[in-house]
Amino acid sequence: MEIAVLSDSKKFVEIWDENASYYGGDQKWFESKMARQCACGTVAAANIVAYMSRSDTHNKNKLYSYTDFSKANFVDHMQDMYTHLAPGHIPLTQIGLGIWPISKFKKGVENFAKEKGVNLLGVESREMFTLENIVEYITKGLRADAPVAMLIGLNHQLKKYEAHWVVITELLRDNDSRYIVKVSTWGRYAYIDLAAYIEGASIYQGLLFFN
Repeated sequence: MEIAVLSDSKKFVEIWDENASYYGGDQKWFESKMARQCACGTVAAANIVAYMSRSDTHNKNKLYSYTDFSKANFVDHMQDMYTHLAPGHIPLTQIGLGIWPISKFKKGVENFAKEKGVNLLGVESREMFTLENIVEYITKGLRADAPVAMLIGLNHQLKKYEAHWVVITELLRDNDSRYIVKVSTWGRYAYIDLAAYIEGASIYQGLLFFN
Protein backbone atom coordinates (compact mmCIF):
# COMPACT_ATOMS: atom_id res chain seq x y z
CA MET A 1 0.00 0.00 0.00
CA GLU A 2 1.33 3.41 -0.93
CA ILE A 3 1.60 5.89 1.93
CA ALA A 4 3.53 8.64 0.17
CA VAL A 5 5.36 8.75 -3.17
CA LEU A 6 7.07 11.31 -5.37
CA SER A 7 4.92 12.56 -8.22
CA ASP A 8 7.18 10.67 -10.66
CA SER A 9 8.50 7.92 -8.42
CA LYS A 10 8.21 5.33 -11.18
CA LYS A 11 10.93 6.94 -13.30
CA PHE A 12 12.50 9.27 -10.73
CA VAL A 13 15.65 10.50 -12.53
CA GLU A 14 15.66 8.27 -15.61
CA ILE A 15 19.19 8.28 -16.98
CA TRP A 16 19.94 6.53 -20.24
CA ASP A 17 22.68 5.47 -22.59
CA GLU A 18 22.72 3.31 -25.70
CA ASN A 19 22.47 0.12 -23.65
CA ALA A 20 20.15 0.72 -20.73
CA SER A 21 18.16 3.12 -18.57
CA TYR A 22 18.90 3.79 -14.92
CA TYR A 23 16.98 4.80 -11.80
CA GLY A 24 19.29 7.61 -10.75
CA GLY A 25 23.08 7.77 -10.95
CA ASP A 26 25.80 5.36 -9.88
CA GLN A 27 29.07 6.22 -8.14
CA LYS A 28 30.85 3.67 -10.33
CA TRP A 29 30.54 6.18 -13.18
CA PHE A 30 33.12 8.50 -11.61
CA GLU A 31 36.64 8.33 -12.98
CA SER A 32 38.59 8.56 -9.71
CA LYS A 33 38.98 5.48 -7.54
CA MET A 34 38.05 7.30 -4.34
CA ALA A 35 34.87 8.69 -5.84
CA ARG A 36 33.86 5.29 -7.15
CA GLN A 37 34.34 3.82 -3.70
CA CYS A 38 33.06 6.57 -1.42
CA ALA A 39 30.99 9.17 -3.29
CA CYS A 40 27.56 7.58 -2.90
CA GLY A 41 26.49 10.71 -0.98
CA THR A 42 27.56 12.90 -3.88
CA VAL A 43 25.41 10.83 -6.23
CA ALA A 44 22.46 10.95 -3.84
CA ALA A 45 22.72 14.74 -3.79
CA ALA A 46 23.05 14.89 -7.58
CA ASN A 47 19.93 12.74 -7.92
CA ILE A 48 17.94 14.93 -5.55
CA VAL A 49 18.70 18.24 -7.25
CA ALA A 50 18.25 16.72 -10.72
CA TYR A 51 14.76 15.57 -9.74
CA MET A 52 13.92 18.94 -8.20
CA SER A 53 15.19 20.75 -11.32
CA ARG A 54 12.09 19.66 -13.21
CA SER A 55 10.06 22.16 -11.20
CA ASP A 56 9.77 25.70 -12.55
CA THR A 57 9.09 27.15 -9.10
CA HIS A 58 11.71 29.30 -7.37
CA ASN A 59 14.19 28.84 -10.25
CA LYS A 60 14.68 25.17 -9.41
CA ASN A 61 15.14 24.41 -13.11
CA LYS A 62 18.61 25.94 -12.70
CA LEU A 63 19.70 23.03 -10.49
CA TYR A 64 20.55 20.92 -13.55
CA SER A 65 22.69 22.55 -16.23
CA TYR A 66 22.30 20.01 -19.04
CA THR A 67 19.75 19.46 -21.79
CA ASP A 68 18.79 15.90 -20.89
CA PHE A 69 19.48 12.98 -18.57
CA SER A 70 21.84 11.10 -20.85
CA LYS A 71 24.46 9.20 -18.89
CA ALA A 72 27.25 11.39 -20.28
CA ASN A 73 25.49 14.56 -19.15
CA PHE A 74 24.58 13.14 -15.79
CA VAL A 75 28.17 12.15 -15.07
CA ASP A 76 29.13 15.78 -15.67
CA HIS A 77 26.35 16.80 -13.29
CA MET A 78 27.69 14.38 -10.67
CA GLN A 79 31.12 15.94 -11.09
CA ASP A 80 29.60 19.41 -10.62
CA MET A 81 28.13 18.25 -7.32
CA TYR A 82 31.46 16.66 -6.34
CA THR A 83 33.09 20.09 -6.28
CA HIS A 84 30.71 21.00 -3.43
CA LEU A 85 30.21 17.64 -1.77
CA ALA A 86 33.14 15.23 -1.89
CA PRO A 87 33.87 12.36 0.50
CA GLY A 88 36.38 12.94 3.26
CA HIS A 89 39.60 10.97 3.40
CA ILE A 90 42.48 10.25 5.73
CA PRO A 91 45.11 12.98 5.17
CA LEU A 92 48.02 12.06 2.89
CA THR A 93 46.21 8.90 1.78
CA GLN A 94 43.58 7.82 -0.72
CA ILE A 95 41.56 6.09 2.00
CA GLY A 96 38.06 7.51 1.76
CA LEU A 97 35.76 8.13 4.71
CA GLY A 98 32.52 8.89 2.88
CA ILE A 99 30.23 11.84 3.53
CA TRP A 100 29.10 12.39 7.12
CA PRO A 101 27.75 13.80 9.34
CA ILE A 102 24.48 14.73 7.71
CA SER A 103 25.24 18.42 8.28
CA LYS A 104 28.04 18.11 5.70
CA PHE A 105 25.57 16.72 3.17
CA LYS A 106 23.13 19.54 3.93
CA LYS A 107 25.75 22.27 3.56
CA GLY A 108 27.12 20.82 0.31
CA VAL A 109 23.72 20.69 -1.38
CA GLU A 110 22.75 24.15 -0.17
CA ASN A 111 26.04 25.61 -1.45
CA PHE A 112 25.60 23.87 -4.81
CA ALA A 113 22.12 25.37 -5.13
CA LYS A 114 23.29 28.82 -4.04
CA GLU A 115 25.91 28.84 -6.79
CA LYS A 116 23.08 28.13 -9.26
CA GLY A 117 21.04 31.02 -7.89
CA VAL A 118 18.56 28.78 -6.08
CA ASN A 119 17.61 29.09 -2.41
CA LEU A 120 17.41 25.45 -1.31
CA LEU A 121 17.23 24.62 2.37
CA GLY A 122 17.53 21.31 4.15
CA VAL A 123 14.59 20.44 6.40
CA GLU A 124 15.95 18.93 9.59
CA SER A 125 14.05 17.00 12.23
CA ARG A 126 14.88 17.34 15.90
CA GLU A 127 12.66 14.41 16.92
CA MET A 128 14.04 11.17 18.33
CA PHE A 129 15.05 8.67 15.67
CA THR A 130 12.15 6.23 16.10
CA LEU A 131 10.20 4.31 13.48
CA GLU A 132 7.09 6.42 14.05
CA ASN A 133 9.01 9.69 13.74
CA ILE A 134 10.95 8.75 10.59
CA VAL A 135 7.77 7.53 8.89
CA GLU A 136 6.23 10.93 9.62
CA TYR A 137 9.31 12.76 8.35
CA ILE A 138 9.59 10.72 5.14
CA THR A 139 5.87 11.19 4.49
CA LYS A 140 6.24 14.94 4.86
CA GLY A 141 9.08 15.07 2.35
CA LEU A 142 7.55 12.83 -0.30
CA ARG A 143 4.18 14.58 -0.14
CA ALA A 144 6.03 17.81 -0.84
CA ASP A 145 7.54 16.04 -3.90
CA ALA A 146 10.96 16.19 -2.25
CA PRO A 147 13.21 13.11 -2.51
CA VAL A 148 14.58 12.11 0.89
CA ALA A 149 18.28 11.40 1.35
CA MET A 150 18.89 8.41 3.62
CA LEU A 151 22.22 7.69 5.28
CA ILE A 152 22.64 4.07 6.34
CA GLY A 153 25.53 3.76 8.75
CA LEU A 154 26.80 0.67 10.51
CA ASN A 155 23.82 -1.66 10.52
CA HIS A 156 23.93 -5.41 11.18
CA GLN A 157 20.50 -5.91 9.57
CA LEU A 158 21.37 -4.04 6.37
CA LYS A 159 24.89 -5.26 5.68
CA LYS A 160 24.51 -4.81 1.92
CA TYR A 161 23.89 -1.09 2.40
CA GLU A 162 26.20 -0.28 5.30
CA ALA A 163 27.96 3.10 5.14
CA HIS A 164 25.89 4.09 2.14
CA TRP A 165 23.63 6.92 0.98
CA VAL A 166 20.41 6.21 -0.94
CA VAL A 167 17.44 8.37 -2.00
CA ILE A 168 13.89 7.52 -0.92
CA THR A 169 11.24 7.87 -3.64
CA GLU A 170 8.32 5.89 -2.15
CA LEU A 171 7.04 4.95 1.30
CA LEU A 172 4.97 1.76 1.35
CA ARG A 173 3.32 -0.60 3.82
CA ASP A 174 3.34 -4.28 2.96
CA ASN A 175 0.87 -7.05 3.80
CA ASP A 176 2.68 -7.69 7.09
CA SER A 177 2.25 -4.00 8.06
CA ARG A 178 5.98 -3.36 7.65
CA TYR A 179 7.07 0.08 6.47
CA ILE A 180 9.17 -0.27 3.31
CA VAL A 181 10.91 2.44 1.30
CA LYS A 182 11.76 2.29 -2.37
CA VAL A 183 15.17 3.84 -2.91
CA SER A 184 17.51 4.82 -5.70
CA THR A 185 20.93 3.20 -5.29
CA TRP A 186 23.72 2.23 -7.70
CA GLY A 187 21.66 3.25 -10.75
CA ARG A 188 18.67 1.08 -9.92
CA TYR A 189 15.94 0.77 -7.32
CA ALA A 190 15.77 -1.37 -4.20
CA TYR A 191 13.49 -1.80 -1.19
CA ILE A 192 14.54 -1.33 2.44
CA ASP A 193 12.65 -2.26 5.60
CA LEU A 194 12.52 0.76 7.91
CA ALA A 195 12.33 -1.44 11.01
CA ALA A 196 15.68 -2.98 10.03
CA TYR A 197 17.04 0.52 9.43
CA ILE A 198 16.15 1.53 12.99
CA GLU A 199 16.72 -1.72 14.88
CA GLY A 200 19.98 -2.73 13.20
CA ALA A 201 21.72 0.63 13.39
CA SER A 202 24.63 1.31 15.70
CA ILE A 203 26.05 4.59 14.40
CA TYR A 204 25.78 7.16 11.59
CA GLN A 205 22.24 7.32 10.32
CA GLY A 206 20.10 10.19 9.14
CA LEU A 207 17.43 11.53 6.79
CA LEU A 208 17.19 14.84 4.97
CA PHE A 209 15.02 16.49 2.35
CA PHE A 210 15.14 19.98 0.87
CA ASN A 211 12.65 22.65 -0.08
